[in-house]
Amino acid sequence: MNDDIITFEAPEPADLSELFPGYEVSSLIAQGGMGAVYHAIQISLERPVAIKLLPKEFGDESFKEQFAAEARAMAKLNHPNLIGIYDFGEVEGMPFIVMEYVEGKSLYYSCYQKAIEQTEAVRIVSEICQGLAHAHENGIIHRDIKPANILLDSHAHAKIGDFGLASPSDQDDEGIVYGTPGYAAPEIMTGEGALGTSSDLYAVGVILHELLTGKLPIDDPRPPSRLTKCHPQLDRVVRKATRVKPEARYSNALEIVEDLGKIPALRSLKTESVEAKKILLPETPEAQKPAVARTFTPAIPDTKESEGSAAAPVVVAIQPSTNWPLIRNLMIIALLIPALIFAWGKYQDKEKERESVIAEQKKEENASQALQKAKAQQQRKELEERSRRAALAKQKEKEDAEKFAATVHEQPKKTPLEELADLRGELRGGARSAFPKGTLKRGTDYFFLIEEPMTWGAACQFAEAHGGHLATPLGESDISWIGENQGDHRRVWIGGGAVGQNDWGWVTGKEWKHKKPLTNLGSCAALTRTGVLGARPNGEKLPFFIQWTADGVNSGGLEAQLERLKGTLGAPTPAWPPGTIFLQGRSYLLIHRSVSWDEADLIAGASGGHLAVSSDVVEKDFLREKLTSGLGKNEAAWLGGRRTNDGNWLWVTGEVWDQPDWATNSPDGNARDSALRFLSDGDASGWDDSRPNDASLAQSFMIEWSLDYKKAPAQVDGGGDAGAQEDAIVKLRIVGARYLGKQISENGKRTDSNRKRLIWDINSWIRNLPKSQHDRFIAKVNAIRQALPASGKIPANLNVGGLPSEAVTIFQKALERQNRFDQTLEQDISKFRTNYLSKLLAARKQAEDAGFKEKLPAFDQEIEALGQSVADFRDHFAMGEE
Repeated sequence: MNDDIITFEAPEPADLSELFPGYEVSSLIAQGGMGAVYHAIQISLERPVAIKLLPKEFGDESFKEQFAAEARAMAKLNHPNLIGIYDFGEVEGMPFIVMEYVEGKSLYYSCYQKAIEQTEAVRIVSEICQGLAHAHENGIIHRDIKPANILLDSHAHAKIGDFGLASPSDQDDEGIVYGTPGYAAPEIMTGEGALGTSSDLYAVGVILHELLTGKLPIDDPRPPSRLTKCHPQLDRVVRKATRVKPEARYSNALEIVEDLGKIPALRSLKTESVEAKKILLPETPEAQKPAVARTFTPAIPDTKESEGSAAAPVVVAIQPSTNWPLIRNLMIIALLIPALIFAWGKYQDKEKERESVIAEQKKEENASQALQKAKAQQQRKELEERSRRAALAKQKEKEDAEKFAATVHEQPKKTPLEELADLRGELRGGARSAFPKGTLKRGTDYFFLIEEPMTWGAACQFAEAHGGHLATPLGESDISWIGENQGDHRRVWIGGGAVGQNDWGWVTGKEWKHKKPLTNLGSCAALTRTGVLGARPNGEKLPFFIQWTADGVNSGGLEAQLERLKGTLGAPTPAWPPGTIFLQGRSYLLIHRSVSWDEADLIAGASGGHLAVSSDVVEKDFLREKLTSGLGKNEAAWLGGRRTNDGNWLWVTGEVWDQPDWATNSPDGNARDSALRFLSDGDASGWDDSRPNDASLAQSFMIEWSLDYKKAPAQVDGGGDAGAQEDAIVKLRIVGARYLGKQISENGKRTDSNRKRLIWDINSWIRNLPKSQHDRFIAKVNAIRQALPASGKIPANLNVGGLPSEAVTIFQKALERQNRFDQTLEQDISKFRTNYLSKLLAARKQAEDAGFKEKLPAFDQEIEALGQSVADFRDHFAMGEE
């Protein structure tokens, strides 16, 4: 892939250590446009690892799914010629892989533009093929085989890395081709043809050619044996592996290994070279024949005595019995010896040069290995030193804790759940400075596992009561992380649910991007340890994670969900909360919250709906089925039925009361039991009459959104008489006062808990000071203690002058928490004011539709008395803080 397309600025190693709490990131190994690789120590196992970090540009959902699938597949591979994958995930939008750290360097740096000895080339390529064969058998294609992606360990064994995990597809929308020119097969570069195992084998053939010749085929396409003195049979292997058509290449990597194994060993190649040298000293045919007579004419001396006289030629006869053949051979040997000596000298010079190059390479490798070992030893020493310091710090912390415990009464140890209960007020108020033991941090969010099984609705209510919501794993890495941290629990609830027959959503309003489960088993989302998302019935009891965001906002709370829905009820696709179910144009939501009937009626009306009613037999059977499966045994849910003073039962929508579905021994006729609930009690399940103002009598209520009320004659809550209109206003006031009082009381508890925490923190600080500083500041601290009220709020103008900065910070944080609690109370009251006004306007319209115009001024007077602000609303109910 072209590295110039994406510019990636690698983070500093020190910054990464905070993002990888289980690792000590020590150095940056390599960096390119496609990411960076770091050296790190996995603290728990004290083993070196390599962490590859990819750019945020690869963080789209389609890539994340392929990235997770391929990383899981690679992690299952186990082969000595493949780099092992230990972990993967995402930090701050950047995908990462934790892999085996290999001490050594890449084949690229070892053999760049160098021809290596052929047996070594065959060994390296065979190891590459064996690793690829294992990967191909498990359905993994590399996509980018090249020397830079082949690492040589300290024993020069090949290990393949970078298995296509940075490739969201073979070619993206912008035309980026994944692969490296010179090594990529033709079908990759042209985009014609399917990518397969033969594409990897093409690159193997290129690497073999490069190792044998020091050149790429694209630079010099001649066979390797024409460029260097390698075995000619290697030409055939390179030629077959690099065929243009994929079907003409090797079908699998092991075939290459098999063909390389058939080539004669290096020892036979050396024997052939020695035999070739013998050709320089042949035994000619003449040497084999018997000696024959030969004559020759010697040169005539150039003297004056010879002038004028004709000397007869001297004939010398050489008889067969002479030693002429021996003399001739000796003369030939004498002539060849200098040539042989010269050739041998040249050969020795070349051998010395080759040995010098090998020695220099070996020296560089030894120096590199020594440097790596020195670095590893230094890192181990630094890790040991950090561990020693951490142990000393932990010991001092323990001693300080024992010193502090000796000065105060021993406090009983609390379980994480008890700590969570103590922090409930602060977390509900948006504070994020303290969490119970066992809380996990991931990015900017916090997670706490509740191991006590609950129904999905009860889990949602429990999480909201503590300021959070059920965990919402939006991406594949989130799903894997939750699966890894849910312990031995086979399945846990998560904050998602069905919104219809085919759609799913999160309680936070975020888009559901995973595969949507079938709703035949339920409408609530659960997650297994192995990362499988599935649907389960609400009545099933499972453990769950609470999730808090660092900003203190709970977008997954009930009020937030209903507020999002209310603004979209007129839209073609309203923002239904997860868990919403549907029947013939009607929508229903079972809410697990213990409130009185009046409060449930108020919440339902403010959300644009009403408490569920039974318009016909089909709806009655549907409600029985859903409530029976959604409630636990002996649990109950409010429905939209009320009994009038004359003993008649009415639906809040004015629809016809017909064919009631009473439970066994219901109704009991008690005059105070004027509200309708559904009681889940096995075969005895059904409707039951109960007291409307007792929140303990129902753990849930069912809201319905439908247009059935338009078919019914206009009626008003409580009946059709004029006196019922005044009763409606009185009931609303009672509900409003009760709800407002509860909100203020909860805020008072949070405020008082915050004041106690401040006292605890400042006492801990002063008691852990050295004696000289303790004596210096104790008088000031005692003065501040006396200035604090016995209960209630911390004064904003508390004088903390003269104390050191760490003590001042303790007071500042306490005031920040208190201000956040007040803001949360203000927001809750503002939402309740909106709901209360909506219900009041609905009641006024019902009175107007019923013809009780003389009662409308009473509604108008109540609406006007609410005022225009939260303060006016509180004053209307005379609920000033104590």
